[in-house]
Amino acid sequence: MAKPENRSGHQPQSHGSFRRSRLILLALGLGVVLVAVVLSLGRRRAHETDLDPRPAAPLPLAARSGADATVPAAPATQESRPGAATPHTAATPTAAGGDESLLDRSTAIAMTKQLIEDYRRRAAYPPDSKPITQEQDPLLSDREVSPISAGGPDGEDPILTVFPEQISFEAQELPKLYAHLTVGGVKVAAREITGTVFTQEMVPAGEIVFHDDGREGDAVAGDNVYTATWTPPETDTALATSYFVRVIAFSLEGIERRAGTSFQVSRPHAILTGRFRDRLQDGSLVIEAEVEVEKAGRFHLAATLYSTTNRPLGLGQTSVELEPGVHWVPLRFYGRIFHGAETGTGPLDGPYVLRFVSLMTTTSMPNALSRLAEPQFVTRPYRAADFTSEPFNDPFYLEAIARETEELRRLEAGTVEAGE
Repeated sequence: MAKPENRSGHQPQSHGSFRRSRLILLALGLGVVLVAVVLSLGRRRAHETDLDPRPAAPLPLAARSGADATVPAAPATQESRPGAATPHTAATPTAAGGDESLLDRSTAIAMTKQLIEDYRRRAAYPPDSKPITQEQDPLLSDREVSPISAGGPDGEDPILTVFPEQISFEAQELPKLYAHLTVGGVKVAAREITGTVFTQEMVPAGEIVFHDDGREGDAVAGDNVYTATWTPPETDTALATSYFVRVIAFSLEGIERRAGTSFQVSRPHAILTGRFRDRLQDGSLVIEAEVEVEKAGRFHLAATLYSTTNRPLGLGQTSVELEPGVHWVPLRFYGRIFHGAETGTGPLDGPYVLRFVSLMTTTSMPNALSRLAEPQFVTRPYRAADFTSEPFNDPFYLEAIARETEELRRLEAGTVEAGE
C-alpha cells in the first residue's frame, strides 16, 4: 500500500472565507532556528465554531472606491457584522471631483451592488442550514492536512516536507507523521530524519525518529517517504492538546534542512452511535443523529447531505448542551436546498444520502475533534415538491440589505459627503 503525500487526498484550498489558518513562527532549538508552521488545528471552519459567523461587515464607503476598492472587509466578529455601524472616515468622491472621482464612485456603486447580492443569497437560508455551492465538501476540507516545506536560504534543493497523517488524533490513536526530501520535485533518500515534539508552551515532550523500512506504521519500504509515530504522555488528560514538531533532515550529502508541523490530540466527550432517522418538518428535512455523551458539555454536530448520484446538496449544523446519556440531536436541511435555486441545478427528488458527519466537543478550547464519520445513511424517497422553495428571509441580512440599498441610492445620487 502506497503512502500518501497528503492523506486528505487533495491539495489544501480555501473555503471562501471560511478558512482560518494560523501562521506561527516557532523559536525552536537554541533559539536560533525559526520554523514557519501552519497550525492545521486552527483551521476549523466558522460553521464548526459559530452557526453563522456573519462573515463580512459592510465596507466603509471610502473602502469601496479608489485604491482601496479591492481590499476585502475584515472577518466579522460578534460586534462586526451586517447591520453594525461602520464609521466613514473618508469621503466618497462625487461627480464634482472630475473623471477620477467618477471612476471611484462607479467602483463603489459596483461593489455595493455586489455586497447586496451576496447578502440576498445569505438571507435565503437560516444560519444552521446552507447549500453547498463549492466543489469540495466543507466538512472534508476542514480536515485537510497542510504539508509544510522548507528549502535552503534561497529555497534551493533539497526541500524538506513534513505533515501529520491527519490534523487531529483521538487519544487511543498513535499520532503518525511523514517527512521526505525532494530534489527537482523527486523524492530522494535521506541520511537521517529526526524530530522533537513540543507542547503548546514550547516544552519538549519527546523525540521521534523517522524511518523508511516498511515497519511500525511505515507503509512501503524504500519509497523515500519517512514515517514516525509518537505516544502522547499519559499525564495529558485535557479535552484537546496541540503539539508542534520540529523536524531536522540530512541528505545523503550531509545537507541539513529544517521544517515544522503540528497536530492535535483530542479526547471527545461524546460519540456518534451510528443510528440516524429522518422526517419532514415545516417544509424542511430533519435528520436526527443518536449521540452517546460520556461527560456533560457543549457539542457541535454538522453533516453534509448528497444525492444518490453523489451531488452535494447542503450543510446542516447545530450546537447543543447535553448531559451524560444517549440523545437524539436534530439537524435541519432547509427545504430550498432541494430546489437548486442557488446552484442552478433545479429540483432534485430523494432519497438523499448523509455523506459526512462531524461531532466536536466544544466545551473548552481547543475543541476536541472526533473522527469524521461516513454513515451513508439514506433517507426516505422524498420529492423536492415536499419541501419549501421559499427563501428563509433571515432578518439579520434583510436589515443589512436595507441599509446597503440606502447607501447605494445615495452613491448613485452623488449625495455622500465627507465624514458620513
